[in-house]
Amino acid sequence: MKATRVTRALALTAATALALTGLATVAIAPADAAAKSTLIIGDGLGWSSLNVNNPDENSAINNDVAYLTGQGFQYYDAAPKLQRNTYFGSFDIVKGTKDFEVKYNVKPGQVWSDGTPIDAVDLLLSHIINSSAYSIKAGLGDPSSTEGSAFYSGNYGGSYDHNIVGLPTLSKDHMSVTLHYSKFQPDWETQGPGGTPVHTLEALADGKTTLQSAAANKAYKAKFLADYTGAYAGNKAAQTRLAAIGKIWTNDYNFDSASYDSAAKPLLAVSNGAYLLKSYNNATQTVTLDLNPKYNSGHPLSKVNPVKTIVFKYVQDGTASVQALQNGDINLYQGAPGAAGYSTLQSLASANSIGLLGGTSGTYEHIDLRTGNGPGTSDDYNGPFASSHGQKAKDLRLAFLLAFPRFATMTNQLKPFNSNASLLNSNFTLPGSLYYKAVTAKNGLTTGQSVTIAGTKYSYNFNVTSEAQQTANEAIALKLVQKWYPTASATKSAVNINLLRSGRQMRVENNAVIVQHEANAGFSVSNATTSNWLNRLSENQFDAEEFAWVLNNTNADASNPNYLSDGGNNHTGWNDSALDGILHKLEGKNSTAQIAALQGQAESIITNNAWTLPIYQWPQVTAFSKGLFGVKGTPISPTYDWNYWEWHF
Repeated sequence: MKATRVTRALALTAATALALTGLATVAIAPADAAAKSTLIIGDGLGWSSLNVNNPDENSAINNDVAYLTGQGFQYYDAAPKLQRNTYFGSFDIVKGTKDFEVKYNVKPGQVWSDGTPIDAVDLLLSHIINSSAYSIKAGLGDPSSTEGSAFYSGNYGGSYDHNIVGLPTLSKDHMSVTLHYSKFQPDWETQGPGGTPVHTLEALADGKTTLQSAAANKAYKAKFLADYTGAYAGNKAAQTRLAAIGKIWTNDYNFDSASYDSAAKPLLAVSNGAYLLKSYNNATQTVTLDLNPKYNSGHPLSKVNPVKTIVFKYVQDGTASVQALQNGDINLYQGAPGAAGYSTLQSLASANSIGLLGGTSGTYEHIDLRTGNGPGTSDDYNGPFASSHGQKAKDLRLAFLLAFPRFATMTNQLKPFNSNASLLNSNFTLPGSLYYKAVTAKNGLTTGQSVTIAGTKYSYNFNVTSEAQQTANEAIALKLVQKWYPTASATKSAVNINLLRSGRQMRVENNAVIVQHEANAGFSVSNATTSNWLNRLSENQFDAEEFAWVLNNTNADASNPNYLSDGGNNHTGWNDSALDGILHKLEGKNSTAQIAALQGQAESIITNNAWTLPIYQWPQVTAFSKGLFGVKGTPISPTYDWNYWEWHF
């Protein structure tokens, strides 16, 4: 399902920074016992879905598998620089005046893995899952409402949604589609549609479980086009049919608690990638991909000893992953193995036993505070940070962020990799970008701030560089809490905070430090692993959430879905109309200076609202066994398999 996706801003990281640990490590066959055509990848989270457009399934490991099984118009290389996949097709601006238009051409001769020809009709589902106007007019529901759309998509609320005009125009030969926008789109090269085998969705809606004949597939594709246009025109039967397809698209590609075998459900695996999903064993958290014999939508694989089978295997992250690589149980690992694990990897690399790559990651850790309902939730959040509590909630949010031990967690988790490591001070951009210096000068995270409590003005700075400064911030935080709870103290908590986190060792260690420091400000923070945390980010029972984002594009509005009131990644109910206005300006044509200014203004509002804090940017550690060639990392997701066609033994 990857190719259906109009590129969004950020994807939740999994293998690189949000690895879920705490599960038993399952024994796996040594890599060198497998055929030389089989690559075993150690993953610390576990795969769950082919549909990364579903906001509950938008993880890096899901994105890795989706990228291998589906190809579209573009990808990022190691630089990272956007590259066009000319094997799939071409696209360009055809009208650049006030009304902006981009035309996408599907290259003739391509086929889905079941042999069905790929054409531009297969691009139309992208419009359904990205356009709120279409969803509403087609009777599928309002994505911004509590009920939502029949297609539970995280893409609603983005730049495409805000600026697309009417229906895309399908060419007479069905090989091209033209998108019409109300204004110039700076992200037009990454904002385009992807392909979906829409005939399989129609077959599934008819209750089919096996691959269909060429004639049936042709008829099903025509049926989809009729449903797509008919629903928009108000045809009730088409609307009902499309709503049923929406439920299938939303649910049937997810395997959070179930296994999968392509022999039993082959329609779900139909795609155009180099590899096809063969099986998934939920008990052992093992995903197996096999070569697609009809693959012709992307770069040809290596002619010498190519990778024919890819196995993603759950291995507890950190030390366990390093040990698995050392033992030959896996061939490839990317993540944050901790100080001890990293030391072992360096020793193995020095002994020429493994390959080891460093680099800068687009992954960054952060802490979010809930102020309202996340997407898909109906219960009104009434916790301590709820915006409905006004100034009290804002004071408590500020207190929590002041006491949050960014400096301590960064020192513990990052210094082993980089002695010069420092805090990340932007949610929108990373060090080394064109905007970072200008944004951090304006966003309120590196400059002096003040708060008045009971007539006394107190000064603070979020850019903590010492334990003494952290202690001073915690003292101010306690005074803020005591404003509402006078008896609160470092030994008597007044506010209970339910923190969502994974069971990854890094987060377990961070949680212990968080509990200690937040207690100094009168907060009692939970210290427990949240099972299936990825699907629970929008649940109102969690007041705070620590996880990470990984960039999947370098656009100026890359963070918009996180902070827009209707953003697909806004899991915590943040809502600020002034912020929305600034973020929408990032969707237009701006100079570098204008982008930096707008991002700085936007972040200053976020800082003033006390919603979230960035913590640190992750290092990128990629290790692989000897005899495997072609591995190259990139900071953009998918971070290590972007050039799978170069992999070989």
